[in-house]
Amino acid sequence: MNILKPLDRLGRFKKIILWIVGIVVAYTILGFLILPFTIKLVAVKKLSGILNRPVSIESVRLNPYALSLSINKLKIKEQKEPADFFAFNTLYVNLSSLSIFKLAPIVEELKLDGLFVRAVRVKDNIFNFSDLITPKQPETKPATPPAAAARCGRATLPASARVECKRASAWPRRRA
Repeated sequence: MNILKPLDRLGRFKKIILWIVGIVVAYTILGFLILPFTIKLVAVKKLSGILNRPVSIESVRLNPYALSLSINKLKIKEQKEPADFFAFNTLYVNLSSLSIFKLAPIVEELKLDGLFVRAVRVKDNIFNFSDLITPKQPETKPATPPAAAARCGRATLPASARVECKRASAWPRRRA
């Protein structure tokens, strides 16, 4: 028994409409349900591995029709303590629809809300983020020309952003 036999009776126009509806439904399911879940899992795993610190993301929302992405409550913990090293409440990125045609990200809007960064001087010239800074490797010329550059239209960082700078309590103050 051929499962596609009833489709043989449909006209060519109805088959095209059916294919279009199927593609739109698949794009919607992929964009709203599958990709946000996948982005969250991959981002947490990759960032934790690269930074060698615990990373957590509460939720990721993606709107494939508006080309927007929202990441909620990202936290990067200190390497050896439970305190937050870097965190934000919401990162919202909205790409322009021209990004599709230019084959390069054109950021129409970028919002970062509730930013928190913690910098602690542990010893002379050693900070809690020193493990993230690697010595600069000598630059080599790229073999291929670079891809089209990204552009950003509007970026917003609210006044609620906090940067906490501290001296580690065990490290004595230097006298001048």
